[in-house]
Amino acid sequence: GLPDPSGSRAIISWNAPCSKLGFKPLCFRACEGVLCSAPLCHRFEVRGDCIQGHSIFVAPTPGVLPEPPLTLRVGETLNLTVRADGQPLGNYVNQFNYSSMIGASNPNVLVRVPDRTLGLLSNPGLPNGASIGPNVNEGDHAVHRTVIWQPTNGQEGLFYEICFEAFSNTKPAHVCHPRRHCVQVMVLEPLQIIEEIETKVEPPAAFMDESMPEGQQVLIAPGCLVTLSIKVSRGQYVANLTAEETVGIPPGSTLTQVSVGMVPDMDGRYEDTWELTWRPSRDFLMPEYPACLLLTDTLMAASGPKVNRDPRREVRCVTYVMQRCRACAEAGQSLQHIAAYWWGADWIQMWGSNPEISTPDRLPSEILLRLGPTYHVKGGDTLSRLAARFGMSLGALRKLNPDVTGDSLFEGQPLCTMPTVCPEQS
Repeated sequence: GLPDPSGSRAIISWNAPCSKLGFKPLCFRACEGVLCSAPLCHRFEVRGDCIQGHSIFVAPTPGVLPEPPLTLRVGETLNLTVRADGQPLGNYVNQFNYSSMIGASNPNVLVRVPDRTLGLLSNPGLPNGASIGPNVNEGDHAVHRTVIWQPTNGQEGLFYEICFEAFSNTKPAHVCHPRRHCVQVMVLEPLQIIEEIETKVEPPAAFMDESMPEGQQVLIAPGCLVTLSIKVSRGQYVANLTAEETVGIPPGSTLTQVSVGMVPDMDGRYEDTWELTWRPSRDFLMPEYPACLLLTDTLMAASGPKVNRDPRREVRCVTYVMQRCRACAEAGQSLQHIAAYWWGADWIQMWGSNPEISTPDRLPSEILLRLGPTYHVKGGDTLSRLAARFGMSLGALRKLNPDVTGDSLFEGQPLCTMPTVCPEQS
């Protein structure tokens, strides 16, 4: 032992190897010259706790139980406390006090030196802007440290790890194995920006039902210009109206935007207008034809970082219904011209079918004409018999009634006819 400078005590140091585990005696005698006291013995224990690991991480350390990563928004403050505990493993300092000469001893005084320390692993280290406090001992065996961090813009969407190691200051690593633990943190977007996006995203662009109600039917006739005005309500973004991909719009029709809303209504909505125009030809005699339009808009966040959103879609369809035995005249046409256009029909019969026409030589524009009377099929009728009866060719009768297939008819079926008033004499 090493004598104390005062000469009244000695200091004994010993690093016990792993082979000396167990209880050991340590005895002392105080002597003056040849006169010594009776031996005073103390029993101590060499423990092997550290052989199985130095420390354990305990609450409030995050992640000591299976759990998802911590989440933290930009602008919020993280106070992360990491705590390590375990068996008391500090160095022991036993002070034995003897009275001089007589050998009587005072009670032992046991001093334990804290030995457990929490270190921050340099890889991955701390996130930018974070700070860590010192080791704070809790008695003689527990210790904790605190990390403080407030993420800033640019760190949102990133994943961080903060790793610690609990180790002994005095015992080698092969005896007291260090224990490591990592805390995972995911940084989210600032709460105020998310709130702005949620509150400022406007309802999608929508068809105004009064201009294009769902399931609307539109009457058409060859030669007649049909204009369908479609009004769209939107917010402060661009709305697009196009032909829907699978059904589309009739061949020869056009879809054009005719106005863009500039002044919002009381709800902050704008009104745009498109027109779908179509003039069916004489050869377009289908009974019905669908037309479907696709309305889309692409929204952006009104404030904060821009967020692209998938285009929102709405499809609205109408059905064009062909009026049987009706057609429109162009400005300046005569009944003779129209009759010739309709496969050489009898213009006198056509005049008789339109008694409101005062003169057949010059017709007003877009006037809706009756091509001829509508005949309702009776029992025993066939298409060829009716063609002969009305003085028409079978081909012309078929063209006027494209919904008729073959020669079969059903009783009550309507047929457009253009009878010859003055048939040629054979």
